[in-house]
Amino acid sequence: MAKKAIVDAEANGVRFLRVAITGYAPSFYSQRSDLSLWLSNPGKYWAAMDAMMDDLHSHNIQIVPVLMFNVNQFPAMTHETVGDLLGNPHSKSWFLLVRYVTEFIKRYRGKHLIFLYEMTNELNLLADIDNVKSCQERLSPAMCSVRSNFTSAQMMAFIQRFYGLIKSLDPSVPVSTGFSLPRPSAAHLRAHPGFLYGKPDWSHDSLSRSLQYLASINKYANVISVHIYPESSMGGIKATDPQKLIPVLEKEAKELGKPLFIGEFGAKNPESQAGQKFIKGMLAAITQNHVAYSALWVWEFYQKNTYSTYDTPPTRYNVGPGYTDGVIHSIKAANAKLDVMPDRLTSADAKPIVVIDYPLDCQRVTAPVPVYAVASIDGGAVTKVKFILDGHVVGFATKPPYHVEILPDMLNSGIHHLTAVAYDDTGVTGQYETAIVVGADYSNKCVVPTK
Repeated sequence: MAKKAIVDAEANGVRFLRVAITGYAPSFYSQRSDLSLWLSNPGKYWAAMDAMMDDLHSHNIQIVPVLMFNVNQFPAMTHETVGDLLGNPHSKSWFLLVRYVTEFIKRYRGKHLIFLYEMTNELNLLADIDNVKSCQERLSPAMCSVRSNFTSAQMMAFIQRFYGLIKSLDPSVPVSTGFSLPRPSAAHLRAHPGFLYGKPDWSHDSLSRSLQYLASINKYANVISVHIYPESSMGGIKATDPQKLIPVLEKEAKELGKPLFIGEFGAKNPESQAGQKFIKGMLAAITQNHVAYSALWVWEFYQKNTYSTYDTPPTRYNVGPGYTDGVIHSIKAANAKLDVMPDRLTSADAKPIVVIDYPLDCQRVTAPVPVYAVASIDGGAVTKVKFILDGHVVGFATKPPYHVEILPDMLNSGIHHLTAVAYDDTGVTGQYETAIVVGADYSNKCVVPTK
C-alpha cells in the first residue's frame, strides 16, 4: 500500500511527503510503543526504514520527517512527563529523543532524501492552556499522568535546544517547527496562561499581534510553519477566505527572510462541495502567491487497519484515488501550474495499480474471508476490480473500497492464491497477487509471489 501511495503521489506532481517518522504511540505509560521494534531489533527497524527511503528516492520524492509528532510519546516511553522532556535537558525522555534523532539523521544525511526536518506537530496549540485539566475531564487519571502544562516561553526553550541538536547533525537541510497557525487568542494566552491565573484570556488577538506571535515561535527554524483548516482564523481573517489570509502570511514570511511552509491544509469530507471549495481555494491562493512549500492533509491514510478509511477523525480528511478524484485533479492542475509535474511517464503509458490490502501476504485466515483492494491509475479511472482465487473468478467490484467475500466452501486447508485485476475505461489492466493460508500446518510453506 505504501508503495502504491508513493507511485500515486509522483503521478500527481508531489515532490515530498510529510511522515510521522516515529509513529504516534504511546500517549500514556501502559500503551504499546510504535518504536518498540526500534528498541528491540534496531537492525530490522532500520532495514524497513531503508526500504521506504529507497522507494521514495526511486520515485523522485523526498521526505519531511516529523521527528516528534506526539509530544507525549517519548515521556510515556520513559515514564516521565511532558514537562520533563521540555524543561529538563538531562531527562530520560530527552536522551531517548536525542538517540533516535541522531541515529536517523546520521543514517540519511547527505543522500538528498530529506526535504526538510520537522521538529514537532502543532506543539504550539498546547502552549499556555490547561492540558492537564482538559485531559482529566475526558480521560482516566492513568491516561493523563504524562501530560503537563507549559508556557510559550518553555516551549521555545525546548525548540531552541531541539533545533540546535538537528543543526549540529546536519546543518545543510532546513528545519521547521511543525507549528500550526496560532490560536486566535495565542498572544493573549501567552500573556495570561489559564493554568497559572485560573482563567485563560480568550480575547482575540489583533492581526499585528498575531503576526508578532507567529514570528516569535518560528524564531528557531528556517521556515515559517503554519497549518490551515476551514475553522482557522488569524487577526480576524478567516481561513475560508484564503485569498486574504495567504497573502498576509506570505508577506510576513518574506519580511522575516524565511519561506512560508503550509505544512498541513485540508477539509473533512474533501470530496464534498464545501471540502472541494476550501481545498481549491487554498490551492489557488498558494499558486497565485508563489508559496514556497505546502502539503495537503492527508494522502491515502488508513489508520485503524489496512483496508478501511474515513472511520477516524484524522482519516475523514483522507485524499485518495477513487474517493476524491475531484480534489486530486485540482492538486495535479496546481502542480502543473507550478511546473513540478514528472515528465518521465505520461498518462498514455500508465496502467492501473492495484494492491490487495486484506488479507495480508501469507496471513492465516478462516472462512468466510473478506478481501479488499485499493486501485488507481494516473490520468484515468479504475472501472472495476476482478478477484480471482486459485484461478477461478470469485467476484467483481466497481467502486472503492473494492471488496468481495470468499465463502467457506471455496477454502480447503492449505495455501491459496489470490489475484486482483484492475481495469481502466479502455480495458488496460494491472494486477496484484498474494497468498493466504488456511490451517496452521501450512503457514511455514507459504511463499508470496514476486511483486
